[in-house]
Amino acid sequence: MTFFRHTMNNSERGISLVVTFLIMTVLLGIVLSLSTILLGQIKIIGNITNSIVAISYAQTGLERLLYLNKKQIPIGASRGLCNICNVCSLGSCTSCKLVSRAYDGSNGCGTTCSNCTITYDTQLDDGSYTIEASVVGNNLHVISKGYYRDAARSIEVTTKK
Repeated sequence: MTFFRHTMNNSERGISLVVTFLIMTVLLGIVLSLSTILLGQIKIIGNITNSIVAISYAQTGLERLLYLNKKQIPIGASRGLCNICNVCSLGSCTSCKLVSRAYDGSNGCGTTCSNCTITYDTQLDDGSYTIEASVVGNNLHVISKGYYRDAARSIEVTTKK
């Protein structure tokens, strides 16, 4: 029986170590690339969640304004919008401002509430919303902006009485 014995030259020694190192480098590059992509996707998913909460806050502000406009009407008035600063100053609204838009010297924010702008902010759990509503004649124009963490979303609605 004859056994073949292969003797390595000095130039062949350590080649398996170099090949293993190259393979490990390629695998490490692939893993790092995938990690970067996946972390970016996770951040995008988190931002989508924040956006959904922000739009929900904007919708909450809009719904509350429309409710107060229809249901909190002072005696003799046609709508409750011009009375919101009195109703929600009980704790939920901050920086409530009522500004008459009438240029003829009349009080557009009076009982007729036909030419008026109102703005206010409301702080909720981890977010907030800002309302800017204008009445011109029978038209109500509302911009409701919701904020949550680093996301901000807005809803704009125009209605007739």
